[in-house]
Amino acid sequence: MYHRRENEPTPSPLQIWQSVSKDGGLTWAQTREVVAVEGRAPCEPEVIRSPKGEQLLCLMRENLRKGRSLMMVSKDEGKSWSKPTETPWGLTGDRHKARYAPDGRLLVCFRDQAPGSPCQGCFVGWVGTYDDILQGKPGQYRIKILHQYHDTDIPNGQGDCGYPGLEVLGDGTFVATTYVKYRPGPEKNSVVSVRFRLEEIDKKLPQ
Repeated sequence: MYHRRENEPTPSPLQIWQSVSKDGGLTWAQTREVVAVEGRAPCEPEVIRSPKGEQLLCLMRENLRKGRSLMMVSKDEGKSWSKPTETPWGLTGDRHKARYAPDGRLLVCFRDQAPGSPCQGCFVGWVGTYDDILQGKPGQYRIKILHQYHDTDIPNGQGDCGYPGLEVLGDGTFVATTYVKYRPGPEKNSVVSVRFRLEEIDKKLPQ
């Protein structure tokens, strides 16, 4: 979870806070701050367990748009976390959601905010491995899942998309769902689900 410190001027810095539940979310332990980064505003964390299960990786939105998104790891089930560092360029964005494909690759969906990206503001997917992220590598590829059209009511902005849901079915099909303004015109956001398999995307890559 994340929230602002009490008694701080608005807008105040953001921090990542943590709480643990041992009963499936019916009750929660006392919250504690686990990371605050001077000059940055981490929020909207997504936690990914490593393929062997021994490590947790947390991806975080950087709300001040200073550089890339942030990440940190834990080797003790979240009791302690490493110092936050920047993610690879291609993972810079908001509201990350991640799932493993049957072949072990990761699909991470989010609203793109990578500096200089032609897809900035759109709903995209990053494909690579867990180790690619840890090692700062670009991954295998990125795809634009849905285009976010400009909202004429929001000055100088593309509007809003994200807060995605992402699931992987038994046959390896990903179901990515988000709200998005998927066509030009006066209409506002719609809720859209897209289904695809990584094998289908792989075939579209240049040989």
